[in-house]
Amino acid sequence: MRVTSRKIGWSKVSLLLTLSIGLVFGLGASSAFAATTSVGTVSELKTALGTSSTTDILFTTDIASPEQLNVPTPVTIDGAGHTLLITTDITKLGNGLKHALAFYGKGITVKNLTVDSALKAYGVNTYGDAAVTLVDVTLKNSAGAGLTVNGSTVTATRLYTSGNKWGAVNVDPGKGVTTPSVFTFVSGTLSESNKIWSDGVNVTTTATVTVTATGYVSTKVAGGVVVWSIPMPVYRFYRPSTGTHLYTADLAEMNRVLTTMASIYRLEGVAYSINTANAANSVPLYRFYRPSTGTHLYTADAMEMARIRDTMGSIYHLEGVAYNVSLTTGAPVARFFSPSKGVHFYSADIAEIASVQTNLTNIWGYEGVAFYIGQ
Repeated sequence: MRVTSRKIGWSKVSLLLTLSIGLVFGLGASSAFAATTSVGTVSELKTALGTSSTTDILFTTDIASPEQLNVPTPVTIDGAGHTLLITTDITKLGNGLKHALAFYGKGITVKNLTVDSALKAYGVNTYGDAAVTLVDVTLKNSAGAGLTVNGSTVTATRLYTSGNKWGAVNVDPGKGVTTPSVFTFVSGTLSESNKIWSDGVNVTTTATVTVTATGYVSTKVAGGVVVWSIPMPVYRFYRPSTGTHLYTADLAEMNRVLTTMASIYRLEGVAYSINTANAANSVPLYRFYRPSTGTHLYTADAMEMARIRDTMGSIYHLEGVAYNVSLTTGAPVARFFSPSKGVHFYSADIAEIASVQTNLTNIWGYEGVAFYIGQ
C-alpha cells in the first residue's frame, strides 16, 4: 500500500477555518452557545424574566419574593431543587398581581422547583394562550388553587401539590378568555381532596375545558362544576373457612389484614371502585361483625342497621361505616344468605352473581340488591 501526501496551502486552510467558524458563530451561535442566567435573589430573577433574550434560568439558592413574578416569554426555569417563597400577603390585590408565578407566554418550561405561596398568594397561574410544561414541580400552600389554568395549555409530569386551600388544580377559561383551557396530568401526587376541577364559568364553544389524567374520572356536581377524582378502591378478602368475604376501603386495614392475618384471609384484589365525588354515593354502608362465625354483614338500609343493632347485639357487633354507597343508581351489589352457614355473601361481579344463582342455589339464597355503586 502506498501512502501519498498532499500539501494544502495556508490560503486553503484559512478558508476552511473561516467557513467552519462562520457555520458555528454565524449560523448556530444562539443554539450552540446559549447562556444560562444564574439567579440567587428576587431582583436577579425579575431582571432575567424581563429580558426577552433570556432562554435559561438557574436558581442557585432559595428565593424569597414579596410580589407576583411574571413570565411573558419562552424560557426554561430550573429551580435545581430550590424554593420560591412568597413573603408578603398579596391575596387582596387584583387579578394579575396576586399569584406567586404568572405565565403569559408559550414555550415555557419549569422544572425542579417548589413554589410555596405560604397562604399569601394564589399559587401559579397560566393565562391567555400560554403553553407551559411542568416537570418535578411542587406547588403548596396557595390561598386558592395550587395551579390555575386559564385559557392555556399545561402539561405536568411529576407534579406534587399539598396544602392548597381550594384544591390542587383549577381548569377554567377565566373572564374574557376565548382560548381553550387544556391540562394534561401525566404523573405526580395531588394531595388535596379537591384534586382537579372546573367551575364551568366562562366556558364557551371556543373557550373549552379539556382535562387528561389517567386513572381519574370526571363527575358533574352541583352548580355545573366538574371534578376529576380517583375512584376509591374497595378490596375484597376471601375467608376459605367460611366461604365469605371481607370488604374494606381502608388502606391501613387492608395492609394490616394482608400482613397479620394471611393465614385467615386471602386478598383477591379490588372488588370495585367508588366515585366519591358522585353525590349519589352518600349513603353509609354499615358493617357488622359476627364473632361466632368470624364473618361480616353489610347493610345500607338504616332501618335494618337499627334493628340488628337493637335486637341482635349479642350476635352482631356494629363496627361502624365501611364507606358510602348509593341506594338508587350505579352498579348493583347482590346479597346472598346461606341458611346452613348463617352467613351472607356479596358480589358486584355480574358473572359471579350469575354463577352463584345457577350453580349454588342449594347453598346461597338470593336476597336481592344490597346497594349500588354510583359511577
